[in-house]
This record gives sequence, C-alpha cells and structure tokens, in this order.
Amino acid sequence: MQLADLKNKRIGILGFGIEGQAVANYLQASGVAFEILDQNPELDLGTFKTAPSYLGPDYLQHIQGFEVLFRSPGIRFFPELVAARNKGCTVTSQIKFFFDNCPAKIIAVSGTKGKGTTCTLLYEMLKQAGMPVYLGGNVGTGVLDLLGQLQPTDWVILELSSFQLQDLEKSPHIAVVLMVTSEHLDYHLSREEYVLAKTSLTRYQKSGDFAIINWDYEGSRHIGELGAARKYYVHTLPEVPADFKDGIVAEQKSGKISFISAGRASEFLNAGEVQLAGYHNIQNICAASLAAKIVGVDPELIKKVAQEFPGYEHRLEYVCERGGIKFYNDSSGSTPESCIAAVRAFDAPEIAVIGGFDKEGDYPALARELARQENLKAAILIGQIASKVELSLRANNFRGKILTGAKDLTEVFGQIRGIAEKGDIVLLAPATSSFDWFKNYRERGDLFKKLAREF
Repeated sequence: MQLADLKNKRIGILGFGIEGQAVANYLQASGVAFEILDQNPELDLGTFKTAPSYLGPDYLQHIQGFEVLFRSPGIRFFPELVAARNKGCTVTSQIKFFFDNCPAKIIAVSGTKGKGTTCTLLYEMLKQAGMPVYLGGNVGTGVLDLLGQLQPTDWVILELSSFQLQDLEKSPHIAVVLMVTSEHLDYHLSREEYVLAKTSLTRYQKSGDFAIINWDYEGSRHIGELGAARKYYVHTLPEVPADFKDGIVAEQKSGKISFISAGRASEFLNAGEVQLAGYHNIQNICAASLAAKIVGVDPELIKKVAQEFPGYEHRLEYVCERGGIKFYNDSSGSTPESCIAAVRAFDAPEIAVIGGFDKEGDYPALARELARQENLKAAILIGQIASKVELSLRANNFRGKILTGAKDLTEVFGQIRGIAEKGDIVLLAPATSSFDWFKNYRERGDLFKKLAREF
C-alpha cells in the first residue's frame, strides 16, 4: 500500500499507543484524515483531540465501515477485525506500510532474546564502516520518520517483535533469526503460534536474499528453513556438525569465534576479548558479525567494534560494585530463557532476583535449570510468579536459599543485605515482564540500579 492509496479513504488507527501515535503523526503530516479507536476510555489524545475517536471497551464494535485500518502490534486479530478484513477493509500496520514504501535494503532482526543488542551492535559496525545506515523498529528512529530521507543505497536495521511480524507479507533482504524459544504466551495462543508469527521474517525471501539463523534452537531452525534465501548459520554448541558449510562458529571451550565459508574456518575474534557478559551475548555478537560481513564490512573492523561494544542498557548491564559485591541489571530479560542465560553468565556465587507479572511461562523448566546452577546461592522471588517458582524450585531440590515476601524492591535490598558477601554477584534476572509492580522494564531496572548504587 502506497501513500497515494490512502487519499480519500476512511482510515482508522486501531490502538493509540506509541505506534498508533507514530502513524497519526505521519498521516497528519501527509494531509491524510484518520479516526482513532482505542479501548482506554480516558485516553489523552493530546494534539489529535480534534480527530474523530471511538474510545472504551466497545471500541472494536466501531471498525465496520473503515476502508483501511492501521493495527497496532498489541492488538490481536479479534473476530471483529477479521470480519472487517473479510468485508474488504485493508488491514495494515506501521511496519507493513514501511516495508511497502521503503526504497532502502532492510535487515530485520527478531528472536526471543537479544534483538536490541544485535541491532545496535550491527548498526555500529555499518556506521563505523562509513555505510549509510539507519536503526529503527523498536529501537532507534521511528520507521515512518525515515521514509522521506531513505535512498536505495541505504541500509535500514529493524528490531521486530512477533506482534509486528505476524501479518507481514514481505521479508527483508537480510533476515537475522536469533534464539526463538517461548515468549508472549499471554498474547499468543501457543508456542506454535508464537513461532509461526515470526516466519514472515524468512517466508517471502528470494534467491538474492540472505538468512542468518541460530542453529542452536529448534524454533529458529524451523523459521530458517522457509524462503529461498541463501542460508548462513550461527553455532555455539560444543560440537559443530560435520556438514556445517556457511556461517559463524563460537567454540565454547576455547572461545574461538570463526567465520565458516564452504566448510573452511577463519578465526577473527575470541569470546574473552569482548565486554558483553554471557554466552547468549556471544550468539548476538556472532549474528551481528555475520550480517556485517555479508553487507561488506571488513572483518578487522567487525572485530574492533565487537571488542569495544559496552552493551545495551538493562541487558545484563554491569551496575556497580559495593563492598566487593557486584550488581548486574538484566531487567529486559522477560522470559525464563533469558533468566537462565543471565544466571549462567557467571561463575561466582550468585543471588538472583526473579519474578514479576505472570505471563504463563514455563516456570517448572526455569526451576529445573536454576536447580542445576551450583553457584546460585539464593533466589529472591518477587511479584505474581513468586509462589509458582518457589514450588517448582522446592520440587527440584534447589540447594540455595529461597527468599520471598518482599513487597517492593526496597524490601528486596533489605533481604540482599542479610545474605550477600564479598565476592557475590547480585543479579536482577526477572524471567518475566514488570507490569505487576512497574510501568515497564526500564522503570524496574532504573530502580534496581539506584538501590544498588546506594547499597
């Protein structure tokens, strides 16, 4: 769909959060009229208060009669929306519209964990190579703000969630499929639906495109099998398959990271040379490095950027050291898998703060993995999932201390003071989202950092 296709159409913006407002700004600047639909009856429309609006719990009943609907990512394809589409309404989104109108080459990154880190690192690699590159999606600049300035010789790196991908009908020139496990099961009906939502990342790719796939995860491999792109793989398991031909390998024992081309290895980096903690971040470095190499960045520059990259705020972020105790903030880690990866990142004795909003994650699997982590001396459980995780930890004979009952992070730090010793790691690794105690993961992480620095 092009901008010209929107002229003289009845257009609705379905959901008026960050993406809905971005669409409104773009349409208003383009002289296109629109109406607003949102379930919040007290929504502050700000500068758009003169636009016709339908607010409140019955907002979906008002979508009949629209010719175009811009769906915000958090809105499922409810029966009312499906009915409107079946009657001829064009259902699009900010990302779909961008893909339809972007003249530049797109690199899209998705996965359960590591999207922001990988995108930002890849952006730095291309930028330092002097390439015209832009960062957008869920990080960087709003994609619709880019449309007026992009050229065919430019590169756009997009961080995309399953919400944004689920109805996309085009794939990027380079697709980067990171670890895909389970996530957002409070939104998706099943893990299968979640993985299916991400398949548009590769499904429509052509023979001139490229797909970078994390070989270590079954869900990632499934997505990578689709489409006609040339396939490259990221592999960080101890044993590399004999038929591994093209991609990048990180050997867990030696730390050697090598590009693989036609089965031949070329070492360019060692895991011990980078600042990012955790082997899941080595996977992210591998994915970004491989994408940069495909684009044409010199391996020496890729190495330099990977070595110097300090990381992404709230992603296994080093906070401070107080009295010989080191504090790390992984507030953006909103899945059991990310919690496990964060806990595994350290060998020193650990105190992990775990919990938050109940997204129906696989907490028994989380507990099994935590029980195997011998250096995890204590788990401080908070929020809605605390009781579930506690039951699972006890069922798995967790040998460390289990602390519960804190009503806020200030009380959590009181518990930390009672057990932390010099040489310990204190890690915020929530395993779920923050919406029971906080507005978002940033607010959670910021408060954790503040309290750590006051420890």
